[in-house]
Amino acid sequence: MLEVLNNIKYTFELFRKKVKGKFDRMVWLKHFFLIGFVNLAMIVGGIIGWVLWEEFSLTTPQKALSFALFLAGLILSTILFFKFVENYRNDYDPKKLNLIEKKDVDLEGTDQIHDWHLSSSRDGVQSILYNPQVNLLLETSENRIVWENKRYEVHNAIKENLPYFILKMIGANKETFDSPKVRMKTELDLACIQEGRDIILQKSSYFRDRLSNTLANYMVYKNGSLLLDLRSEEFLMDRKVKPLSESGLSNQLGASALLFTSDKKIVYLKQGQRSNESTGRLAPAGSGSFDIDANWGSDIRFKDYCKIHAKRELKEESNLKEEEVISLEICGFGRYLYRCGKPEVFCVATTTKKSEQINIRVVEWDYQDKRIVMTQHIEAWTKDGVLKALNELLLHLERTNSRPELKDDVSGPLYWNVLFARDYLSAKSEAEMEVFLNGIK
Repeated sequence: MLEVLNNIKYTFELFRKKVKGKFDRMVWLKHFFLIGFVNLAMIVGGIIGWVLWEEFSLTTPQKALSFALFLAGLILSTILFFKFVENYRNDYDPKKLNLIEKKDVDLEGTDQIHDWHLSSSRDGVQSILYNPQVNLLLETSENRIVWENKRYEVHNAIKENLPYFILKMIGANKETFDSPKVRMKTELDLACIQEGRDIILQKSSYFRDRLSNTLANYMVYKNGSLLLDLRSEEFLMDRKVKPLSESGLSNQLGASALLFTSDKKIVYLKQGQRSNESTGRLAPAGSGSFDIDANWGSDIRFKDYCKIHAKRELKEESNLKEEEVISLEICGFGRYLYRCGKPEVFCVATTTKKSEQINIRVVEWDYQDKRIVMTQHIEAWTKDGVLKALNELLLHLERTNSRPELKDDVSGPLYWNVLFARDYLSAKSEAEMEVFLNGIK
């Protein structure tokens, strides 16, 4: 009975998302609808004037005004209709580019790139740009946030061809809706951390991410001519990655979290088939982009703000309560090259729950497979025991990813989350590790 009720709830949730997705697309095209409504009102007004022509004995100027109103509405409506049809029926041709990897980029300083070669042939490789020194300093950083309320705007070429880009949006299914998101505008490099510079965050949205970072993996042609090449214009120029302060993409900030349960297990999940990112792949126990919430505009440190959102994603996707998340620390930061520089914070967390108590909420079935994937690697709650488990998990993920017949494609974000967690925890003293594990031992 419970399964039946859950399936009904899931069907309703899917319907709600589709309705919301259609409505949000209409909002983006609202000026077309508004102009159309005004033109229709002019036509109706003119017709009403004709109908009442004799009954109210309209004067000649009033008759002329009524006719002019009708004629103007008819002409403008016709122009709007053909403009919309022309925009939609133009020969648009988005050509997908190869995803960026280490060989495509010239590195500077202590930055590193890790290529994660996928076992399936869908994409080929996922790569991340990161700095190991930055990863070790984030948990103790003191950077404050500067809030920018002016919303990020998409490229002018997209605005001029909006019906096509909205109605044929790349990387979005019918259930995708335009939730408010957070754009990161400051490069989180070693100097930024050491000098305690302010980090600028700006309002953006999910559609704006699809129309920038996702679209940057395509060259869009219109009637045979190049219309848009966001990658070379806004992200990778002369093999150099543009810093977040110079990039013209949405660069919405996200977080991923690796989860240790109280029964000595490391829990991770499998992305659902309707997820727009890492579809069907093994992924961290909590991951997603930051929503604009009540914390927007508050006086808060960047690391604390990231932890709030990382914990929210963990609670939503692993169905945890606030009090069940004991420790949560930042273990890394990187920019996804396969997402054209999208920034991501990585965390490691502990919970009082046992692995068998972790379950996926019905509202998350679109994004997460109902099956929980876990590995029993932690032999003891000690530094050596945890590091041994993480090393074994890295090896397990590498072996899994090299065997496509297992049909458990491992996402880059999961591998990097484990890698960064291992490096971060290995730098802790025994006493610091004791504090981190306190509450679940």
